[in-house]
Amino acid sequence: MVRMKINPADMGLKYPRYMPAKSKSNPKVVEKERTEIQPAVDAYLAQMKKLYHIEVIRIPDLIYAVLREAPGINKHIRMKMMSALRSIPDNVIIKRGKKYNDCLCLELKTEGNDLSQGQRKFAKNVNVEVRKSIDSSIKEIDEFLKKGK
Repeated sequence: MVRMKINPADMGLKYPRYMPAKSKSNPKVVEKERTEIQPAVDAYLAQMKKLYHIEVIRIPDLIYAVLREAPGINKHIRMKMMSALRSIPDNVIIKRGKKYNDCLCLELKTEGNDLSQGQRKFAKNVNVEVRKSIDSSIKEIDEFLKKGK
């Protein structure tokens, strides 16, 4: 698989609307938190993948921008696809169990942000762990990986 870094601006895409609004009191804090949590968790999961042989499902944020701007897709279908994708937690971590696979759904939020309506609907049927810091996210992942050993 070839990995490429894609910049939405290079594709003529606007920055996605789903990005959280900046805090009026300190706009840099919210953006800094948002940009630090997910990459740190991604890096940690990459290490854990090698040690525990887990699978991680992560839908890149760029998908939303591409879907919103993609020509030739019916607006109704595009909105349904985006709604379905937005309800999925940031990280779905799967590890092999004895008979069935175990799964951790981990949603990352910054302080002051809550689950969206679609995410709350998803969380009614599936256990979703919501974490607001790097440390609490890593602790949750560690507990999940060590459970059942």
